[in-house]
Amino acid sequence: MSTIPITQSQLRPPPIKEQFVRRSKLNKKLIHIPKYPLTLLYAGAGYGKSTALSLFAHDLNTDICWYTLSQNDDDILPFLTKLIQSIKQNHSFFGNKIQEELEELDNYITIEKVYSLASSFINEIMSLEESVILILDDFHHVKHSTEIEKWMLFVLQHIPSNLHMVVSSRNRPEWDVMSKYKIKGDLLEITQRDLTLSPAEMNFILEDMHQLNMSDEDVAKIHTLTEGWTIAFNMLVQQLHTETSVETIFLNRQKSLEDLFDYLAHEVLSKQSLIIQQFLMQSSIMEVLSPEVCDHVLQINGSEEILAGLVKQNLFIEEGEGNYYRYHALFKAFLENLLLLKHENEYNTLHMVCVKFFSVPL
Repeated sequence: MSTIPITQSQLRPPPIKEQFVRRSKLNKKLIHIPKYPLTLLYAGAGYGKSTALSLFAHDLNTDICWYTLSQNDDDILPFLTKLIQSIKQNHSFFGNKIQEELEELDNYITIEKVYSLASSFINEIMSLEESVILILDDFHHVKHSTEIEKWMLFVLQHIPSNLHMVVSSRNRPEWDVMSKYKIKGDLLEITQRDLTLSPAEMNFILEDMHQLNMSDEDVAKIHTLTEGWTIAFNMLVQQLHTETSVETIFLNRQKSLEDLFDYLAHEVLSKQSLIIQQFLMQSSIMEVLSPEVCDHVLQINGSEEILAGLVKQNLFIEEGEGNYYRYHALFKAFLENLLLLKHENEYNTLHMVCVKFFSVPL
């Protein structure tokens, strides 16, 4: 087996910055992590998942094992190699047997071998005889690896009592063991709702941390625009530091949100298939989405399945009652702006189809 390069920054929490905010409501959930075998933290891009866990790790009066996954780790060999190293940071004798097994592997790994590696991991964790808090950040990068999923499921089915695993991802893993964990009270879930900033939290950040005096009306406008999305709020705060007023930001919204739109293009849209990219841009012209309307306006079949898939990904979409959906306001603005920029004729045609569809005869 070739040597897997280890990037040390993957094995440490992001550094704490002065402007990071400890949020009391969120912290009340985070402090319970050591009491649960499994914690799931999931939210869309830019909601502060890594920041929240980094603050938790910093404030915890014990060592944690941290592993930030990347796209290059979407295979059992680099995944386990780096996972072992993350635990070795605090437990130097951990992982010797697993490392020996990994070194004997060739390019093809049987399911039996995956289970053997998982058993060795469990046994070595138990031999430590002390609590191990293991944080797997950005787990969505490896969600398509069958071997990693089977390894994770085996470990979760036989999780040792001294292991507390935290899985942070952009979407909630669909593992069969989740129902068993929930019934037994062994699962802590921290969702996008927990990470969304409230108007009161925004006001505190603006006034107490950035010395920006805002009226309640201005804070309400910012909250309405961002819907509590952390990265969008932080970008607006940066602009407010340049003495730009809230009114100016709103009047020049496209220019003000340019950096955010670049982030969405790179971190979100580019990660989707071409079919999903096309669906997102075309459907963005509608304020409210339903499978039937999307099928008709976009002249396709299967919108219901696509919309359900977007919800599972936490892709800035909310599901309402009666099988209706809506995009996050800023995500919708980004998609609609991109459609107009790249496909102006298609943009105009889709709007005409929408108007005709929703027109009610007198």
